[in-house]
Amino acid sequence: MTLPKAVALVKPWVYCPFPATTHVITSRDQILPNAVGFIYKITNLLTGRIYIGRKVFEHKTKRKATLREKAAALALNTKSRVRVVRGVKDSAWASYWGSCDELKRDMLTLGIEHFHREILEFCCNKKYLNYSEVEHMIKYDVLRRNSYNGNIAGKFYRADVLNCPEGDATPASEDVLHD
Repeated sequence: MTLPKAVALVKPWVYCPFPATTHVITSRDQILPNAVGFIYKITNLLTGRIYIGRKVFEHKTKRKATLREKAAALALNTKSRVRVVRGVKDSAWASYWGSCDELKRDMLTLGIEHFHREILEFCCNKKYLNYSEVEHMIKYDVLRRNSYNGNIAGKFYRADVLNCPEGDATPASEDVLHD
């Protein structure tokens, strides 16, 4: 499910690094030059439901080299054959609204004006981006509260965070606690 491209123009990303500071982010020039991506939170203003996610600024691409590119590499006397050409393309981060279909469905039915999106943190490498997403999901307790996130890193789901049913977690006697 995709949202109309005009939606991004209506609701730009907001970044609040300090409590009384708000920056509206509309272009890559306003972001740390070494940042590879960011952690974001989208809030449904009517219900309070949130969605925590991550987004990279650029995707790496790989395609088969053309005959012309192979010939040019040969002319430069490279020691290895050129089979693929690597590149980078923009991830369309400015118009991104998350990967959750339920969230997108709510945006289309309730209206985009009832949603707020903000950047929580910029990250300078992909490993930290992944770690930070999990950290924020745990911090916001997305599996226990009413959120759009159904899992954390594809490993922990809502059913996983349910402990014992009420009453089953109490020990049989006080002596068990002091052993």
